[in-house]
Amino acid sequence: MMTKTPPERLREVVSTQLVTYLSEGVVSESAVATVVDPSELTVTDIRRLLRIKFVLSSDVTEFVQRAPDQLRRVRRSSRQLTETERGSVSGRVNWPGTHARRSRAGHDDPTLFATTTQSVAYDIPENRVVKRLLSEVVDVVGEEFVANDHDWQSEWSAESAAELTRVYRDNPHLARLPDPESYTVTDRDLYAARRSRRELYQDAAALLRLYRDLLDGQYERAAVQKLLRETIIVPSEPARLFELYVVFELLATLDNGSLRYRTVSPGSGAIASLKTPETSIEVYYDETGPVTLSEPSPEVQPETLSRPFSRELMAARAYDSHREAILGRGSQKVYYRGRPDLVVCVFTRENGEQSLRTVLLGEIKYTRREQTLARGIRELSEYLSFARHDANYLSESDVQLQGVVVTNSGGRVDRHENVVHLGVTPSTGIPNEVVVELV
Repeated sequence: MMTKTPPERLREVVSTQLVTYLSEGVVSESAVATVVDPSELTVTDIRRLLRIKFVLSSDVTEFVQRAPDQLRRVRRSSRQLTETERGSVSGRVNWPGTHARRSRAGHDDPTLFATTTQSVAYDIPENRVVKRLLSEVVDVVGEEFVANDHDWQSEWSAESAAELTRVYRDNPHLARLPDPESYTVTDRDLYAARRSRRELYQDAAALLRLYRDLLDGQYERAAVQKLLRETIIVPSEPARLFELYVVFELLATLDNGSLRYRTVSPGSGAIASLKTPETSIEVYYDETGPVTLSEPSPEVQPETLSRPFSRELMAARAYDSHREAILGRGSQKVYYRGRPDLVVCVFTRENGEQSLRTVLLGEIKYTRREQTLARGIRELSEYLSFARHDANYLSESDVQLQGVVVTNSGGRVDRHENVVHLGVTPSTGIPNEVVVELV
């Protein structure tokens, strides 16, 4: 008997797909698809996500671990300052300079002295680069890791975050520098740090450059791709991982270079959208989008219905009552509610207006078992029956309504009326011709 695709293989494929999307430059700044478990992290913008990825990278965590020892000795500049003093002397007397100043004054004044003092400056480009880098890491750790508790943040426990903040705040050398918000680290500053013989400055320059490239969307750069591969956050549940694999496979078949991706998080709207002059496509994952999949409880009395429908209505109302009493949640009076794993809406565009043309509802099962496939078909059949748009049942409208059940049984394609069963694995993928047929 064939076994399911191992989660490790799915994780590898999904991570590679994401980095490919990024490196090919088809992702917009405001809408980036990423493999994030919605139950663990809600990401609302690309900048926040990329900052989290940056501080999770091994290069950053290793730099922070070494920083306390390396910051005990920092580079500083020294220079001699010659000043003219009268009466008292605070520095070493520069006698040649003193004679010259007294001569220029036009009279012999024994209280006039030229003195030399040694000035030590810590505010140099190399130290500015280090402080700016550490300030960025401290900000992200404080915002994203201290107040939350996620499995993927093991590199940043409360203790390690507190230690980093203490080092940044109490280091006497960093304290001599201005607040990072008050200055700009220039390319010349980065060049000076990179050319330093000290590992502290070389690494700080490389990481700060990487951070800027990451936030600027320079995904084609090798260092940025390496970081993305290393810090991909994937779900621990194999079933959700398979769902994401199928979603990315579908997006790959739809992509014509105009597809734009968004973060995968609850309430984020369409994960992807595609527009041409004639057509608009919206892809929703774990959301219904413009499709309504809930049915209010009918007002009729159960006894007016024939069995077993009367029993089914009685059970729905009893559930609503028990739920309110035991869980303390208000009565919703819902007879049915469903949520497919995948919703694809295709709109026809004309004269600035768009009308719904096709809806594809998908249920994804990480299985090769026929019993689970049968359950998926049952769920999909309910979706197709109850799906509505603008208060109209899609099955009774002019909208083309399609259903697809996807399992991990590679190479299978079964069709019956408007329902298709696809068996996919990383080695088989989703046939392009099937997607074209469905949407």
